[in-house]
Amino acid sequence: MAMKGMDVEAGRQASQQINQGSQELETLTGRMTQVIDGFDWIGPDADRTRETWKGDYVTMLQRVTQSLQEFSTLINTQAQEQEQVSNCPDRRASPPGGPPPAAGAPPRAPVAVPPPLPRTS
Repeated sequence: MAMKGMDVEAGRQASQQINQGSQELETLTGRMTQVIDGFDWIGPDADRTRETWKGDYVTMLQRVTQSLQEFSTLINTQAQEQEQVSNCPDRRASPPGGPPPAAGAPPRAPVAVPPPLPRTS
């Protein structure tokens, strides 16, 4: 019989690695801002370039960082749910993805997928 579900430990490790990557991206964004602000360059081109970095690029990188953190949390939550299902005495009692909502309960909200980042040229 083919396996269904998640290797819980591998899922948790993936979640940790994705979260670590989001932290590294946040650190890198700060370092790049220091580099861009850290050398002598005066004038309207310098101002415009630095404003573009901070207003457009840093904002995009922050959205990616946040999306990675949310995705990490999603995988970790799925691992917890898989563990609960796997530890259930009758595995058929709770299908993958968790049990259906109780009668009269609102349906589960779908997972939000972040919009694609705008392309810059």
